[in-house]
Amino acid sequence: MYRKVWSNINNIFGFYIKSFLPPVHYWRKAQIIKKMFGKDVINTELQAEPWANELFYDVPLKEQEKTMNLEQFKENIKYAKETGLKEFYLWGAEWWYWMKENQRQPAIWNEAKKLFNQ
Repeated sequence: MYRKVWSNINNIFGFYIKSFLPPVHYWRKAQIIKKMFGKDVINTELQAEPWANELFYDVPLKEQEKTMNLEQFKENIKYAKETGLKEFYLWGAEWWYWMKENQRQPAIWNEAKKLFNQ
């Protein structure tokens, strides 16, 4: 479940895009799966790191912040909860650690710790 990403058109042109799908879209899809297979849906990739046109360590922090920052992180968590799904795997823990240790920016790391302590 990626909310804000870089989209490549070709090797020269691309742009940032934010998903327009409402949370209920994922709930409805999950209900179809549940009826068909009798199983709950797990979100295995909730965006919790930047998505840019290159690997994050090759992208300036200002550019990374266009798709992931503390505000976006909180927004993604809120959105995920609004889908009604019960289980999410966050995609980006290595980036939070890199931001905390290498960039001296522990905000998302600390916010994630709150989630795991609930």
